[in-house]
Amino acid sequence: MCNYAKKVVISYKNLADQDKIMIVYRYFSLGITSTFFLVSDLTYPLGRKLFIIGCLMIASLMLSLLYMIYQTSQVRITLLVLMEIIGVTVFLTPTGGLESPFVWYSLNAIVVTSILLNKYICWLSLSFYLSASIFLTHRIFYLNRIELLEYILAKRNLLLAFILITAVVQMLEKNIKKIQHQSEALSETIRKLAAANIKTKEAMNNVVELYQAVHLLTSQQNKQSVLHLIIQCAMETTKSERVYYYSLPVGFKGVEGEELHPALIKSLEISLLERLPSLKSSLEPLEVQCCDRAFLLAPVRTIIKFFGVLCIEKPTSKDYESLDNVEQVKTFTELCACVLERFELEVVSDRLIISEEQNRIANEIHDGVLQRLFSISCGLFSLSKRLTQIEIGLAEELHIIRNAIDGAMKELREKIYGMSWKKSEENAFEADIRNYLVEFRNLHKVDIVCDISGNQEFLSIFQKKAFYRIICEGLSNALRHGKAQNIGVILDIKPRGSQLSITDDGLGFYINKEILSKKGLGIKNIQFLADSMQGTVKFKSNMGAGTRIEVTIPHKTYGISKEEVM
Repeated sequence: MCNYAKKVVISYKNLADQDKIMIVYRYFSLGITSTFFLVSDLTYPLGRKLFIIGCLMIASLMLSLLYMIYQTSQVRITLLVLMEIIGVTVFLTPTGGLESPFVWYSLNAIVVTSILLNKYICWLSLSFYLSASIFLTHRIFYLNRIELLEYILAKRNLLLAFILITAVVQMLEKNIKKIQHQSEALSETIRKLAAANIKTKEAMNNVVELYQAVHLLTSQQNKQSVLHLIIQCAMETTKSERVYYYSLPVGFKGVEGEELHPALIKSLEISLLERLPSLKSSLEPLEVQCCDRAFLLAPVRTIIKFFGVLCIEKPTSKDYESLDNVEQVKTFTELCACVLERFELEVVSDRLIISEEQNRIANEIHDGVLQRLFSISCGLFSLSKRLTQIEIGLAEELHIIRNAIDGAMKELREKIYGMSWKKSEENAFEADIRNYLVEFRNLHKVDIVCDISGNQEFLSIFQKKAFYRIICEGLSNALRHGKAQNIGVILDIKPRGSQLSITDDGLGFYINKEILSKKGLGIKNIQFLADSMQGTVKFKSNMGAGTRIEVTIPHKTYGISKEEVM
């Protein structure tokens, strides 16, 4: 018995609020009306009254159970309400009609229809109940004493009470449903917030992983190590089991030591080459199907250069379908592109340093060792001319020494011409700029004219690197913001200073203090690089008239004393 009571209590706690209201009101109204019925002045014996109350209690238990079972069926609930109204109407006859305390018990049907059915059925049920109760009570108790209309007027307060109570129940139910809807919306919001909190934590972990990946990538000394580390980091951040990196003309690269599957690689290459033009012009990843596997092709590129494509096999988890993971892949590829661009800038910088160092060594050999050897050779030639006939043997020895010196001078000249870009006409600085412009032209289909004039020995290594970066930033701004189709790059190097101008036929913009105060990262970088060389930068532009960037830097000159001239 105790266990059964516990089950009933647990079942009651699990019910919805509306169901609890129906049960509470039903048994509360049953208890109150039964109490008043027991103390009423009807001439029924106590046993008969208890029998009536017992029957009503059994009917209430059965109706409560049936309402709970069929609460999702509108038709069955309507039939049960109709049965209850008819039963209560008939039940009023032996207990006093409308003067019976059980008349208020009938409000249970109104509560049920308000909660489980619509308001129209509720008012229809009320009308049917009042009409039937009045008609039966009048026919049984007041047929020969009063007219039906007079009886209705006599019970007008009771009718008004039922109408007002029904209206109040309707309004309460409407508010309850509104509160319930708000509660459900609040619960859904809380659930979404909890999910967003989890995603935020995952995003923070991903950011940490990406930061660590960038730190590891920037510490690598060669491009192969960078690419292998990119693949490993991509596998960790995307939770993918298979990642390839594709670049022309190298082809596919996988995890170091992993054997590539020929059929899969062939199918993936065909799909990739078909979509390569769109990958070069967009940052959005593309999804392809290869050998019953789904791959995400994510371009590794900046606005000015295309490096390659990360081919990431999509995990079977449905979480990967979310936008956050795609955005994570895009962020990762953009970071990889920045790392590769930085790596190439370091390569350019190292090449400039090597070129300048070779040129310096060649100049020192040419101006120092070679000149001294030439002086010694000239001296030996002069001595051999002044020797007498007796000293012919000595002259022959001097001639041999002179020939050896001339041979050494010839070898030194060959080395000098091999090391010096000025003598071999292989200028690393100019070649890097022109190679960069060719890549930019081929990638974005724009027309670029480049003119570099003057003696580049007036530029230091730092100034060459700065000019290279300014050209990169200028072209990036012309394409990204100006939508330019024709760009001109002119670098004029003179002894007292150099001037770089970048001109485009793009959209242009109005130049004023407010615009310059809100300038973007590209303009800020150009300004910073010009300031670092103690130079100046000017922006000339108008809407629809293109943009011109002029960077002017001074050169330091040093006087040469007479003692330093040989």
